[in-house]
Amino acid sequence: MSTHDSAGGESLTGNTSASAPGDTGRPAKRTSAKSPTGPEDVGPRADKRSERLVATCFGVSSLAAIAFLVVFWALPKTDVAYTPLLGVCLAVSLFGVGVGAILWAKKIMPDEEAVQERHPMYSTPEDAAKTAAVFAEGTEKTGFARRRLLRYSFLGAMGTLALPIVPIISDLGVHPRGNARQLKTSPWKKGDRLTTEEGAPVRIGDLEYGGILTVFPNGNTSPSNSLAPTVLIRLRAGENQPRPGRETWEVDGHVAYSAICTHAGCPAKLYEQQTHHMLCPCHQSTFLVTEHCRPIFGPAARPLPQLPLALDNEGFFVAGAAYQEPLGPSFWERS
Repeated sequence: MSTHDSAGGESLTGNTSASAPGDTGRPAKRTSAKSPTGPEDVGPRADKRSERLVATCFGVSSLAAIAFLVVFWALPKTDVAYTPLLGVCLAVSLFGVGVGAILWAKKIMPDEEAVQERHPMYSTPEDAAKTAAVFAEGTEKTGFARRRLLRYSFLGAMGTLALPIVPIISDLGVHPRGNARQLKTSPWKKGDRLTTEEGAPVRIGDLEYGGILTVFPNGNTSPSNSLAPTVLIRLRAGENQPRPGRETWEVDGHVAYSAICTHAGCPAKLYEQQTHHMLCPCHQSTFLVTEHCRPIFGPAARPLPQLPLALDNEGFFVAGAAYQEPLGPSFWERS
């Protein structure tokens, strides 16, 4: 029902309602206060449960670090599971510390918001004192001083986490003694027979022209003799151009060079018969076999070391002498 004012033409409807000053006519929104979080809201039992959970994470981290050491020293390095187990143990150790730290901050430390205004870049003595107070307050909030279980488990996890670093560093290479003589020796010596990986000795005539064969000293293919692999190559008459003084190091066109690249220690055994190039697949270092395996391309700066060859009484290839120069990648004492 509505009424009309004949004078002003204004109308009033029956469904109009009065509104308070400043009212926009929209329904009011409900608001809820967010309660602070922290260990006091969950009770002492839940607090202890959270503390045990964090300590468990740190304990798992410690056990994984110890397992890393056990695998490193107890399992043979040739075992197929050696490297994966090391990776899993180290990952679990790091993951345990990370998860434990996150749970500590989420479940034990109080949650609060703070706003700090911009300030000058220098610190006054008063600011320094306030900073020290904030650090002290933060330390108190973590509960590090009063929660013995968390403190000891955290310190144990961090201490054992550093243990895998020791064997990793110790396994980076040989340990030089005195003048690093170990780095300049090889497993080859005069009279060692050149044998295949299966241990069969190699005699003259086993290789065709342009052929290549990886050989070892007296069948010794042990991983500890990582510098032993040598390539035996047969060239045609007149192709080899030896360095002065090494004219007698070949036997009937057969030459032998180290299979370890002088750049980074990768196996350099990709031989091109037509160009006589020996290629290392890691960083593309290329060596010219007919010219004492000198580097002609890539980062390698030294020729591949040459092994002197000879024949024994039965016609098998033997080392005429040991390698006369260091094997493997260049190091700090090499030019």
